[in-house]
Amino acid sequence: MYYLTVFSFLMIILLSFSSVLFSYSLTQPIKAAIITFDDGMLSQYTYAKTILDKYIKATFYIICNSVDKENRMNWNNIQILEEEGHEIGSHSMNHKRLSKLSEEEMKYEIIQSKRCLQENGFNVTSFSFPYNDGDNNKNILKIIADNYYIARTASEPLMLFQCRSENIEDNDDDKDENQNHHQYSTENNENELQSDFKRYTLTGLSHEAYKKSGGYSDEEMFEQFIEIVESQTKYNTENSINAIPILIYHSVDYSGDDYSINPDLFEKEMEYLFENGYKIFQMKDIIYNNEEGLHIKGH
Repeated sequence: MYYLTVFSFLMIILLSFSSVLFSYSLTQPIKAAIITFDDGMLSQYTYAKTILDKYIKATFYIICNSVDKENRMNWNNIQILEEEGHEIGSHSMNHKRLSKLSEEEMKYEIIQSKRCLQENGFNVTSFSFPYNDGDNNKNILKIIADNYYIARTASEPLMLFQCRSENIEDNDDDKDENQNHHQYSTENNENELQSDFKRYTLTGLSHEAYKKSGGYSDEEMFEQFIEIVESQTKYNTENSINAIPILIYHSVDYSGDDYSINPDLFEKEMEYLFENGYKIFQMKDIIYNNEEGLHIKGH
């Protein structure tokens, strides 16, 4: 009887411990993504929206003076996007390199673009740097900080929410969205100045620039896409998001242009996120407070 009691007790302990281990083994880190579009291309409405309607909501950055121009969305298109749950942000007035402009011209591109969108019924809180230019220029960052809650630049596969540091720069070197493929890493190279303005230098990855710089076919790019979005799992937990891919798209059509993604590949990528349980956020879901710093709302 004694041995039976001891055996039963040990079995209860073992089964309880096994249950804990089994439960722990099933725990998976959160997988998430943010989908953004730059330039307000008409194909984002005619092709991308149809695909997004099946799966997710996105953030669209609009060049105000390009609205209703050839191959660009009109105000009605943009209004429908917002009404259906997509976020609208500013991508400047004319898509010029901010660091190359005079003070007055730079302020016009940043401030007037927000006013322009507001005058057309959009309360924007987010800015996207044209050409990723000016994101390490203190004066430009201050103007953006005075007018927007957050801003997005490029070009990193993941946005890391922990502190980063490198050498400080006061002036911006020439940069282009089509950066060399080997510059992409998960290190989020950021200088001290950018760290001070961290919520105004959120890093995304230009999908087609990455594809072109690597010389990838659509099939190869899909494999790269999976590798990029899955790479966040080593940073995240089941309760917190410490890293997230912010993906940047431009045209979505069959033109084969440098900054165009084939709609079939785009749908394949969105379907992958949807079917694999990715939580999809918008830029407005990135928030800041003194206690938690930058983070995804609720995570």
